[in-house]
Amino acid sequence: MNTTEAIIDEGFDTLDTLATVDEDDIDSMIKNLRETRRVLGAAAQGNVTFPFLAIKELKAMRNWATELVRTQCPLNAGLFTGMVINSAVARFALEKLRADTQEDEVPDKPSKLSE
Repeated sequence: MNTTEAIIDEGFDTLDTLATVDEDDIDSMIKNLRETRRVLGAAAQGNVTFPFLAIKELKAMRNWATELVRTQCPLNAGLFTGMVINSAVARFALEKLRADTQEDEVPDKPSKLSE
């Protein structure tokens, strides 16, 4: 079994599916696969690895797919190549940075008014 097969076995078999999960679901899937393989030890078949950049690109692909769904564009995994990948990774990083920045800007709740 290779990494692609392992991801498909986890239910991530179409771009439609990828568009319905969030980033935490991807992290959970990877954690589940790693833990299962750790428990299996030597009995684990194939080579399943999750390099840092591959995870980043998978999350960017998820982000790209959700944007296609939001804008009612057709989902076509074959279009996720070359410059589209680079653009999706850059956009994903920018959106993550924006979300992290906005977390710091959430105002505290005002204290209760006293009588």
